[in-house]
Amino acid sequence: MREEYHRALGSLYGLAIGNALGMPTQMMDRTTVQQLFPQFKTFYPGPAQNWISHGQPVGKVTDGTEQAIILACRLIAGQGRVDSLQFVAELLSWAQEAETNGSDQLGPSSRRGPQAVQNGTPPEVTGGHGHANGTAMRIAPTGIAARFSVLASGRP
Repeated sequence: MREEYHRALGSLYGLAIGNALGMPTQMMDRTTVQQLFPQFKTFYPGPAQNWISHGQPVGKVTDGTEQAIILACRLIAGQGRVDSLQFVAELLSWAQEAETNGSDQLGPSSRRGPQAVQNGTPPEVTGGHGHANGTAMRIAPTGIAARFSVLASGRP
């Protein structure tokens, strides 16, 4: 189980590192990225030309990593299951804190989904119309939880 634990951490570290590497270019088209970063070989701060990441420091993760961590914590607390209303409540709390402390990098889908739930839309029907890669960012904790569930069941 120790090896699986280290693999799980490696997956989450890889998610965060890749996210921090791509942070300056989020929501930008390929041409603009190539113009701003012709030799994209290291971490960069968020450029002034990027409406969502401008002013962010080198190595800063985005809302994708933050939400993946929230999901991972919910999966651990729920022993592999997530209470969707509790998850949304944590997202809303996190989003409010991020907005208050000036670290708000919420993408359009990340903002729209929790607000819809807050306005009465069931959580199961939100999030189907995103324009970013939030789902891809949050799949790692789900895969980790599924693997640990299989291990706990005694199946290979």
